[in-house]
Amino acid sequence: MTKWRYITILAFSLFLYSCSTATVHELKSPGIVEPLVSEFDRMETGDATARLQAKQAAERIVYQSTRPGAREEQAAAEVFLLGAVKGAHKREVKDFAYRLISLVGGKESVAVLSERLDVPEEREMARWALERIPDPSATKAVADALRNAREPEWKAALVKTLGARKDPSVSSAVVRALSDENESVRLTAIAAAGRLGDSRSAKALWRIWERGSDAEKKAAADALLQWAETARERGNGRGPESVYHRLWNEVSCSLVKGAALSGLAHACGEKAMPELLEALGGSDPVLTGAARDQLALMPGETVTRILINSLNRSRGADRAALVSVLAGRTDSAITEATPVLITIGREAVQTRDERLVQAVSETLAQIPGEDTTQAVIRAMDGASAEMETVWVGILGSRADEAALPAVTKAAASENKYLRMAALKALGSFGNGSSKDILQAALEQEDQDIRNAAAEAAIRVSLDLEKNQQKEAAIRLCAAAAQASTDSTLRLPLVKRLTALGATEVLSDMARRNGCIVHWWALGPVGSRAELLQGDLIPVDKPIRVAVPVQVKDTQISWKKISVTDPLGMVDLQRTLGTNGEVGSYLYAEIQSDDERDVLFKIGSNDDVFCRLNGRLVHEYEGGRLWEPDQDEVSVHLVKGNNFILMKVLNAGGEWAGSLRITDRDGRPVILKQREE
Repeated sequence: MTKWRYITILAFSLFLYSCSTATVHELKSPGIVEPLVSEFDRMETGDATARLQAKQAAERIVYQSTRPGAREEQAAAEVFLLGAVKGAHKREVKDFAYRLISLVGGKESVAVLSERLDVPEEREMARWALERIPDPSATKAVADALRNAREPEWKAALVKTLGARKDPSVSSAVVRALSDENESVRLTAIAAAGRLGDSRSAKALWRIWERGSDAEKKAAADALLQWAETARERGNGRGPESVYHRLWNEVSCSLVKGAALSGLAHACGEKAMPELLEALGGSDPVLTGAARDQLALMPGETVTRILINSLNRSRGADRAALVSVLAGRTDSAITEATPVLITIGREAVQTRDERLVQAVSETLAQIPGEDTTQAVIRAMDGASAEMETVWVGILGSRADEAALPAVTKAAASENKYLRMAALKALGSFGNGSSKDILQAALEQEDQDIRNAAAEAAIRVSLDLEKNQQKEAAIRLCAAAAQASTDSTLRLPLVKRLTALGATEVLSDMARRNGCIVHWWALGPVGSRAELLQGDLIPVDKPIRVAVPVQVKDTQISWKKISVTDPLGMVDLQRTLGTNGEVGSYLYAEIQSDDERDVLFKIGSNDDVFCRLNGRLVHEYEGGRLWEPDQDEVSVHLVKGNNFILMKVLNAGGEWAGSLRITDRDGRPVILKQREE
């Protein structure tokens, strides 16, 4: 469309504008129109990029006109857009005008759009816009069009719009559509009736629930849930409550029953407790979950007390569900549950009900106040070691300083499992006074005891550092890292020691593990592919690490590395600053007092080739994540100096290598290493 056609549209728009309401009639210079004319002209005549830019610009202009205090601009935009939809131009442009009318349209737009409902090629966009225009006259226009509609698809679209507008004044039109001969129209009308929230629609939906087909009954159940929600939002008395009750009692579908149960909780509050408790004790996981969620969130101390009383009377599987719900309660009445939970906890331990023990532990851990802490401490008196282990775990989770003496005493128990629980609990307190207990545990022969103490060491070390006992914190973490075999603890302990500035301690730990801790690295050199085929440097003689190496056209210097990982890992990605498919060489020298046979225990990410005194003693090709001691090879050391050269290749991502020396029984062999 050429620009003069839009001038015609502009003239028509101004005509409509002059016939508009008084507010609009008083407009003197609607400056918003000329930019819209320009952008619509670009939509008509421009290329794809220009059309997109024009749409974005026009949309910004129209959106801007909806700002507070810009009623004149909004009215002018509305008038222009109404002229555009009545003009003769491309379908794409006209549809876009309908979209924008939905943003600014009012009663004036309804009059024009209702006429367009009779134009087959435009009626869908006109309906779409009317669905979104807030003026009540839009509802009447759609209802009038529905009376004259004949095609089922068009009827369904109009009914959908009536539902979306949530105007109960058209319930008679929607209810009539419930009896339409076409199933698609009927199902759409069922959904629409659910959004109206009036009594007439509710009665009609219940009739369908009682007499309709299976598909209609399912749709009616969903619509009744929506109806109750809409009615509740409007403060429609007891109507929503009765709908939720009836759905709960009559529907078999778990999802609908669960939604009805949630609705009851919101609509009725405490009065819904019987249904909620019934669902909580049932076998349907959907209903149990819905009940648990609602009971945890429902406010009021009365609700908590009802739950406690129900728990006191309950038996079997119901108990764990009720205890779990109490874990989510936060009002002050929750403290009244403590004695009941302690009694149930004792019974659960005696009957070996692990699920109930876990639920009681989690709930008691969350109940606030020192009274609960003291109650748990008193429960420890005379308890069996098994029972005491549970109580200590709860005290650790509570981390109440008042319980520290009781937990400290348990940490000296001769019962292994009680002692382990107490050591882990000491970590929750994070009190520096526990350092001697942990140090003693780290020296025990039982590995489980040592791992439990190592787990507690990090938080205790934080308190030591806070209280200017940094050296004690270092000693504790170093002992923990040395004693623990739990790989998940090693990294946080290493990070903690690094944060404490204890890199020499870490290096010494690695050395005492038999690890090579003094390396020289050369890299990155070459690609992984070519290094899998051969070497790029001489490998049969000791290396002069002070002399740069010529690799192809580049001179590369050896870089000194001091390992600070207690398991000897060299992080090549961090050291050499790359993670591509490349390679590197690691060089070290060791001194042996005499000839001996030892084991090289090698870890790598990814490929690795190891040479001792120029001879290839091990190779592994393939991608893998680094772990210590992945490969093991028996080697012979000569008396005096021995030189080691490892080629470590990277297949992408993380890149690392390590070498540890042990005797044939796996004991670390500590040899003098070249450091400079």
